[in-house]
Amino acid sequence: MESISLETIHNDLELLKKAVAEIRIAVNIEPKLREEIKQQVNEARERIKKGEFVSNEEILKEFNTA
Repeated sequence: MESISLETIHNDLELLKKAVAEIRIAVNIEPKLREEIKQQVNEARERIKKGEFVSNEEILKEFNTA
């Protein structure tokens, strides 16, 4: 059986710590929407509240899948 030195274990642990730190950073990154997109989403929500949207049936008819 191959022996593993404490130095090897230490180096491996240091690599793992770096990898975990990078993963933490990646997980905490939140995508930021441009103001234009935020406005479009808000406008779409308002239209939906008012009942101004295309129904699923209308979409199916438009694409000849109904």
